[in-house]
Amino acid sequence: MSEPYKIGWKPQNYEPRVASARIRCLNTLRQLRKQHFPAELYNEKHESDYRIVVFSKAYTNKDIVIAERLRERGIKIVFDICDNHFVLGEERTVRLKKMFELADHWVVSSEALGKVVTDVMGSEKPLTVIEDAVEENLSGSKTDIIGWVREHIQLYKLEKLLSENQYSRATHLVWFGNHKASYKNSGLAHVDKIRPVLEKVNESHPLTLTIISNSKEVFDKVFTNWELPVFYLGWSAHTFYKAMQLHKIAVIPIDVNEFTEVKTNNRIALSLFLGLGVVADSIDSYREFSDCSFLDSWEDGLRSYVEQPELLDEHVQRARKLIREKFTIETIADKWRELFERM
Repeated sequence: MSEPYKIGWKPQNYEPRVASARIRCLNTLRQLRKQHFPAELYNEKHESDYRIVVFSKAYTNKDIVIAERLRERGIKIVFDICDNHFVLGEERTVRLKKMFELADHWVVSSEALGKVVTDVMGSEKPLTVIEDAVEENLSGSKTDIIGWVREHIQLYKLEKLLSENQYSRATHLVWFGNHKASYKNSGLAHVDKIRPVLEKVNESHPLTLTIISNSKEVFDKVFTNWELPVFYLGWSAHTFYKAMQLHKIAVIPIDVNEFTEVKTNNRIALSLFLGLGVVADSIDSYREFSDCSFLDSWEDGLRSYVEQPELLDEHVQRARKLIREKFTIETIADKWRELFERM
């Protein structure tokens, strides 16, 4: 007889390459299982074992049917979301609202997103903010030998390029992310807004910029005729952390709008955890790191890090202390566990 589980977890996508599924579900679930907490990925055959089912960013028509069936069986539902999907079109909004209505408890990834949810849905259901945990480790599939070799060859080429004489004394900057997100102009389009300041700083302090993303074609269109050297590396779980650590400063420009303003602190926290200084546009969740990064201060931030490497190190150490206190996978998993035990 199979072990009984109290919690079933149904992410929008079961693919570890999808950051939201990995960070908000798969990593948390793995940590809960380490603590011998009864939880598993949702399995329809195990429904009779569940006390609670978490739908993480999952609100397709099929998900709604499953949620309705679970409610009829007396199983409680948690709906977790980490983006403002109310802005992604009328049809999706109808389904999203339906899932919120079916849920017994709402979970969001930031205080700002919680305000959006209550503004739209009201406050008749309990809502808990559970942030993203910083991923201390990331690796690709151990069976993907060909991919591992291919991606490490690309990483080696980048490392060799950055160490060449004409670039070896430059300060290496990095931007990472999808080439295009799901709302308006986003992704690589954001980087163009900081081109003037990067080129200005480059006149007195040589810089390079590496883009770690998922479309060389879009990269080639965006980064034409730049005054500073710009390089591309395809994102891969096999090499991402090592690639980040070839650089000194992560740049995070943001077109602040109703979608981006509720994002989590994941990008700034991860960059600092990996030992990079951060210069970024500010959103609500980033302000927690305001005393260990430069927010809305592009030229001053870049020049300060280039001229005062000890300041960069000080910021990283301060940020890592904050991460250890609030954003480890152990801390975030405990928040989920406390929620389940309250329900």
